[in-house]
Amino acid sequence: MSSCIKWENKFSVGISAIDEEHKMMVALINEACDSAELMDADDATAELLQNMKAYAERHFATEEAFMQQYEYAAMATHVQKHNLFRERVAAAMNRDKHDVDPYNVFQFLRDWFHGHVLGDDKALGLYLKQNGAR
Repeated sequence: MSSCIKWENKFSVGISAIDEEHKMMVALINEACDSAELMDADDATAELLQNMKAYAERHFATEEAFMQQYEYAAMATHVQKHNLFRERVAAAMNRDKHDVDPYNVFQFLRDWFHGHVLGDDKALGLYLKQNGAR
């Protein structure tokens, strides 16, 4: 069994609620990677997309609540990126499962996770910590 993403300390944004949810995303992606190796990749990918949609709604609500509570100036841009993620997942879910390339889904999720967490979420975490959040 392999992991698509290995959790590393560099992914920590320093806000425990956000970090724990990010670890859940890594676990969901890795579970789907393992499932794709063991069973029908189309089914594993469809399940991953369902799980990512549900996860994203919970996680984005957490981040957006922090942004609103702490009056994060870059909230509109950050939320726009969340919405783009939602759109990409919804578009993949609306296609026939046999038309969705599992490799592209895993690559998108891995790249989005790395880019968003190490960029946007790191900036959010720094702002939140500077303003008293833990």
